Amino acid sequence: MPPKQAVEDAIAALSERLSAVTESWEQRHDSLAASLSDIQLLLASRLPPPPPSPPLSAVPSALPAPPPSPPIHSPSGSFSPLKPPKLHLSPFDGSAPLDWLFQAEQYFSFYQIPPAQRLPMVSFFMAGEALSWFKWLYSNHQLTTWDVFVRALELRFGPSSFANHQAALFKLRQRGSVADFQSEFERLCNRVVGLSPESILNCFISGLRSDIQRELAVLQPSSISQAIGLAKLVEAKILDARPLRAVAPPPISRVPPLLPAPRPREPLPIRRLSSSEMQERRAQGLCFNCDDKFRPGHVCKSKQFSFSHGVGFRPCRAS
Repeated sequence: MPPKQAVEDAIAALSERLSAVTESWEQRHDSLAASLSDIQLLLASRLPPPPPSPPLSAVPSALPAPPPSPPIHSPSGSFSPLKPPKLHLSPFDGSAPLDWLFQAEQYFSFYQIPPAQRLPMVSFFMAGEALSWFKWLYSNHQLTTWDVFVRALELRFGPSSFANHQAALFKLRQRGSVADFQSEFERLCNRVVGLSPESILNCFISGLRSDIQRELAVLQPSSISQAIGLAKLVEAKILDARPLRAVAPPPISRVPPLLPAPRPREPLPIRRLSSSEMQERRAQGLCFNCDDKFRPGHVCKSKQFSFSHGVGFRPCRAS
């Protein structure tokens, strides 16, 4: 870990360089504003004066006219145009690295910052995981030039260099809507460099559904933007032409008729006999289960079960 004094010296050096770069920006901005004012004066001297506007006295106005705004003069006495708005580069957090590199290149080119000064400044446009990665490489002296930084960022956060994006673009086929296919096509097309507009157009049309391809073959689009617009119109036309599916009623299940339910069995009557009743019936020769005389082979007319208190009764055959 570097000593604290070395880190503070490095931060102070970066702050001084940033102040110098900021001062250089302001000087270039002032020179650019002066050049634009000279161009405006030159154009005003060579162009014919505009025709006079018609008088406004015929149209009464209820509100008083605002006073004319005074012209803006520069210290040299010439007219000074309004300053262009300041541009801001969003911090890079590790997502969409190729898009951020494109914006960074445009940002530094607009402010005419040379590549030698971009590397110390880029740390102020890092955040999160990307800032930790940049700090590690910068502390280990692995970032020497701007081109080395760009290549390292592409390898760390960008897509794999072994992926064949051109082959994936040629194999792309429409699976959902035209809008979904367009988004995936544009994502892959941004990673492929060197294709002609005609090749991009043919690749887009060949990836569409076959019914949309036939319609575009008749319409003959001449550009990729025209092909995308026509494909969406054809898709809407096909969807409108499809008949609405009628909601089918639920199928009626033909269940064979059920068999009649069996009649519940009547509960067998239970006749409870005490010991005295049993002795009395035995003396009279009656059956314990019915009122008939008991004899060998006797069968009760009604099915009954007798519950006898005690032992020693004569068994009776019941069915």
